Amino acid sequence: MSTTPLPRYEHAACMARSEKWGNSQERLVILFGGASEGPMNDIWSFDLKQRRWEQVHAQSISQHPPTARTLHTVARIRTSSAVDDHVPHDRIYIFGGGMHQDVPVEDDCMHCLDMDHMVWIVVHPGAGGHDEMVPESRLGHTLSAVGKNVIMFGGMSKWKHYDDLWVFDTEKYTWFKPNVSGQRPDGRSAHSATVMGTDIVIFGGLVNRTQLTVTDEVYILSTDTWTWRKEYPAFLPHDTPGSRIDHDACTIPVPLHTSCDPSTFTRKMCLVGGMNLDSVFNDVFELCLE
Repeated sequence: MSTTPLPRYEHAACMARSEKWGNSQERLVILFGGASEGPMNDIWSFDLKQRRWEQVHAQSISQHPPTARTLHTVARIRTSSAVDDHVPHDRIYIFGGGMHQDVPVEDDCMHCLDMDHMVWIVVHPGAGGHDEMVPESRLGHTLSAVGKNVIMFGGMSKWKHYDDLWVFDTEKYTWFKPNVSGQRPDGRSAHSATVMGTDIVIFGGLVNRTQLTVTDEVYILSTDTWTWRKEYPAFLPHDTPGSRIDHDACTIPVPLHTSCDPSTFTRKMCLVGGMNLDSVFNDVFELCLE
């Protein structure tokens, strides 16, 4: 049995903790799926303290685990434990993904990995009621965790690029579409979505404007008001990330002063790598929104 995951691409990963493994601190990287010679649906954890990989075997409740897929995305929601309100309880949510090329998986369920019990929970479409709307399966979209909600934007299915915004309520296990306003982005895939407080920063992506185009646009969604706005950041010196897809981005929590209060942190985003239609990048950029 391998002690490390196979080399892969188009997988998804996030930080998490698990009481099951005695890791009460956030030091695990959980990796799911991706492709090597073909798509996979395995789970691996990387312990940042012990610097080692371990394959994770999760059981399923009432349904099979998510099938092998690529270009899916994950979001972690932290809630109070059912046993102790003071103990964080991590669940990782997975939606969509691709079977091959631009064909999405035949699966519009929301999959949830309970990190404490290491079991898969499957939320079937319409589980919240017969009239519930659910998003179409897709790939190259983003999921963002804000409070108790998982927020999905964009993605593609074959020739179609989505510009829709969906919210999955992790307490009610239901989807809904908020009424959004403002300058909304065109449909896109392979973009990044970075959570900063209650805002979500969208960068780049592949858009279809008479022809497929890679963009360097920056949009911000306020989840307090469900309002979009387009940003035009200045770049110093005069070097920009340029248009790109398949990059990665994350928040950088930097205190403004000596205080460790997160409310005083600046809003900075780190962008790494990616590609356009000609080149693959290994550069790093920082975007400051304040």
